[in-house]
Amino acid sequence: MPGIDTNLIGWVQRNLPSPKVDGIVDSIPWRAGRYSERYVLSPMPTRQLLVDEGVYFAITNPTPGTKIDYGSAGTQASFSDTVPFMLVKNNDNPGGKRLFLDYVKVIQIGGTAPATTTSVQAAVKIDNINRQNTAGTLTQLTPVNANMGLIVGSISQWFVPAGAVATIPASSGSARLVGRAMLKGGPTLLLDEYTIMFGPQDVPPMGGYLTTVSSYITRMPPLALDPQQWAVIYLWLPGGATNPFSFEFEIGQWER
Repeated sequence: MPGIDTNLIGWVQRNLPSPKVDGIVDSIPWRAGRYSERYVLSPMPTRQLLVDEGVYFAITNPTPGTKIDYGSAGTQASFSDTVPFMLVKNNDNPGGKRLFLDYVKVIQIGGTAPATTTSVQAAVKIDNINRQNTAGTLTQLTPVNANMGLIVGSISQWFVPAGAVATIPASSGSARLVGRAMLKGGPTLLLDEYTIMFGPQDVPPMGGYLTTVSSYITRMPPLALDPQQWAVIYLWLPGGATNPFSFEFEIGQWER
């Protein structure tokens, strides 16, 4: 008996399709991703699949133990739309990959902690106009692929402080405030660690708002950047009077 030739028909649909009623689904193409993979409920919802695929990237300060200063004589004490803490741009060509933030971790280290701070605050905006700094200096970083067996490069551009605060263009009317968090409800201290998780599956552990050194974890919504779009991460320390906020950092992201 000759074999039966079966063709499975998929439909590339990156955005959420229309829901179907419960029951049998027949003669409807299955949903596929832009790389022809099926959309399924994975039994292993972890980042290892992204690392295995070669699309997960890490960004860190180049030399462990070497601080980066945010501010010069003092630090940013209030929110300003034109004063960034970190910038990231999806630098891919139109129609290319999307950029997804996973987490940003900052360690207060080196120097003297900013004086008289009362809390540590953060926010994130995404935008479709150029947010590159127009004054001050930012350092551009090189993301590395977390899969040592692959040499796939990143489509992202990351910028971090290089001393005095930088100035960027005002956000556009299309900008979206997608994250707002209090990282700590007390003064920042040397060796405090602050982590923002974007769209975590589980509720992060509470670090507490203490006047002692600790690790503080908060969450923000997941976000995606299409090619040529930007995200601005803001950090400010109310009450800060003297001494810059000196830090090291670690960032995780994926691109698909």
